[in-house]
Amino acid sequence: GTTLEAALQQEWLTLLDTALASVENAAFITDASANILWANRALTQLSGYSIEEILGQTPKLFNSGAQSAEFFIQFWKTVSSGGKWHGELVNLRRDGSRYTVIQSVTPLLNPNGKVSHYVAIVEDISERKSAEERIQHMAYFDLLTDLPNRRLCFDRLGQAMAVARREKTEGALLFIDLDRF
Repeated sequence: GTTLEAALQQEWLTLLDTALASVENAAFITDASANILWANRALTQLSGYSIEEILGQTPKLFNSGAQSAEFFIQFWKTVSSGGKWHGELVNLRRDGSRYTVIQSVTPLLNPNGKVSHYVAIVEDISERKSAEERIQHMAYFDLLTDLPNRRLCFDRLGQAMAVARREKTEGALLFIDLDRF
């Protein structure tokens, strides 16, 4: 019976490994100390690091410095106590370029309720972020000249008025109308 059970368990592990290795999203598994034990091909393609360069490292390998130390303190407080974490990170590729991801980290608990491993699923949202930035830019800048438009002017005027109110100072606005420009 145990030989059959072992064979079925091995078949199941092979299936899980194949499934995770084939998914589009980058994924990795760490031990309780955050050393990366397993990573899929999507992570190597996204990060630019080879599997050999990733295994044994911690996720600090991908740290871009965009997140504060306080951010990571909160992150570790959540996951080390067994809580799931889901959020946005800016990571660094091997070539030094940045990319934005949504990452989910799920702690796996042993029978004693202590964290034994972490499973991270990483979705690259760089394209979506740059599209959002382009749309934002188009809202505030003229398409032809790329000069700030009326909406940006009113936005900045509102900000300046709020600062003036808060700091009890005054300001002036000079408006020049150009006909047939």
